Amino acid sequence: MAIRALTPADLALFCDQSPAPQEAIAIAGALCILLRVKPNWRYMGKLLKEAGSRDFLATLKPYSLADEVVAVASRVLHAQRAITAAQVAQSPLVATRALYTWLVVMTDDHVEQSIRRKRASVWASLGP
Repeated sequence: MAIRALTPADLALFCDQSPAPQEAIAIAGALCILLRVKPNWRYMGKLLKEAGSRDFLATLKPYSLADEVVAVASRVLHAQRAITAAQVAQSPLVATRALYTWLVVMTDDHVEQSIRRKRASVWASLGP
């Protein structure tokens, strides 16, 4: 499911989990890092409930984010193997699955683009 397809109700269900499961906390933490905010479950819950938040997230592109920020977000998402794709796939919440998938795509695409840029830089430094 695409992030734009999430409804306000989907996001509210995700944000209102109490206690928040490990995968939701990791997803919220990674989102905070991408937005350059200290990871905070309550902050992300408020942000995701705001009108326009999912549209804003959907407009983010991997190439618009700094390599370091994406690397940290990826580490937060996968910290100590706290969550796995299998766990997320079993989540009953649509928002958990959609946000996790979006984060994985964002970080994987960014890493791939970063590697391509670095390779091009190395080749360019070698000369003709």
